[in-house]
Amino acid sequence: MQMLKPLRLRGAISMRLTGWSILVALLMALSGAAIGGPLEDGVKASDRGDYSTALQLWLPLANQGDAVAQYLVGGLYNWGLGVPVDYAEAMKWFHEAADQGNALAQFQVGVAYAGGQGVPEDQAEALKWFHEAADQGNALAQYALGLLYYGGQGVTKNYAEAAKWYRKAADQDNADAQYSLANMYALGEGVPRKDVEAVKLFRRAADQGNAFAQYTLATLYTFGVSVAKNYAEAAKWYRKAADQGDASAQRSLGDMYEKGQGILQDYVQAHMWFNLAAASQNSEKGQIDEAVKGRDRVAAKMKPAQIAEAQRLAVEWPRNHGAVPAPSPQVSTSSSMVVPMESEGGTFAVPVLINGKITLNFTLDSGASDVSIPADVVMTLMRTGTLTDDDFLDSKTYTLADGSTVPSQTFRIRSLKVGDRTLENVTSSVGSVKGDLLLGQSFLSRFKSWSIDNQRQVLILN
Repeated sequence: MQMLKPLRLRGAISMRLTGWSILVALLMALSGAAIGGPLEDGVKASDRGDYSTALQLWLPLANQGDAVAQYLVGGLYNWGLGVPVDYAEAMKWFHEAADQGNALAQFQVGVAYAGGQGVPEDQAEALKWFHEAADQGNALAQYALGLLYYGGQGVTKNYAEAAKWYRKAADQDNADAQYSLANMYALGEGVPRKDVEAVKLFRRAADQGNAFAQYTLATLYTFGVSVAKNYAEAAKWYRKAADQGDASAQRSLGDMYEKGQGILQDYVQAHMWFNLAAASQNSEKGQIDEAVKGRDRVAAKMKPAQIAEAQRLAVEWPRNHGAVPAPSPQVSTSSSMVVPMESEGGTFAVPVLINGKITLNFTLDSGASDVSIPADVVMTLMRTGTLTDDDFLDSKTYTLADGSTVPSQTFRIRSLKVGDRTLENVTSSVGSVKGDLLLGQSFLSRFKSWSIDNQRQVLILN
């Protein structure tokens, strides 16, 4: 058995929560704390997305030394909720709460030092604060310590110590720790090699929705490693990981549909999954090449109508799963328009002319319901006269990737031009401050079809 999907330290311990997911942190912060008065009122305001009111309610408490309020105020600044992102200000409040023994704040101080957010990067200081939180039983900090000891970052590499901290977090049902500890049992790193224990931990993590564990478990069933070979079970777990956007699982599921292993042979489904894997921004070049080969291989066995159906399913899949990866159907017609894109931090940016006045780079996001523009950019557009009061519509409720909902003000972009195509009256929403400009379905769905050519880095509109 081998470790198939190693986790990366920096990405695994960074806690840049989005607006909706801060509720998780709120509940954790308030666990065991007496709530009432302004603190509770702030929680209710945060629950409805009114972070400015939450800050007004929490800040006086934080100034009076309330550790929970200090943590929450730090969180607003850290994640840019109701205020611009300010890591230095966030660190100030996290540190004050951490000095009072708040374990979540101690963990966040560790994250800040590990990533150099608001303070100079200092792995030794990160280690110290992770220990403070972990010794109080904070599972996130315990998992972070496991990562540090495993990778030898800020500390001498020590697999036994890594396994110790992974186990503490895993015993608290931290799925990432369960997955990491399973890999250590599979490889015999820091613990005796025990395939049975590895499989058990992979399954525990997979049952909690960890896509890496789901993919690994599927692979074990595919090849009969440490478990009896079972294609049906493999297909089940590949699908669970694929539905979370795991490109490797999507490609493997395409293989199973192509061969009819564990599921009925279905070239349309195979083509769709290969297509999604090929377009995933999380795929490495070798994985993209394999997915493209698979897609082209099954396409040679399909009728044009079947290919069209597979492309339609690939386009619809991100909308139905709240996923970012965009499908890349092979479409070429005389009505196609090719728009060059810029690669920015692993995503594709498209130049967009708004109301004939200003050009901005938007991130292509097929999982977003509407075009989305951050609040600070909207204010700039209003100041320059690009948007007016007459352009604003009613508030609309949006469903996020986790199923939760948030309200957002909507407005009309009178003209939105990409390449030589101009769309009129495009519905848009106001996003969080310092968020990304997103080119979502209120734009993409106006075209008969669209695709991405990863190799040429172009958007194809039909």
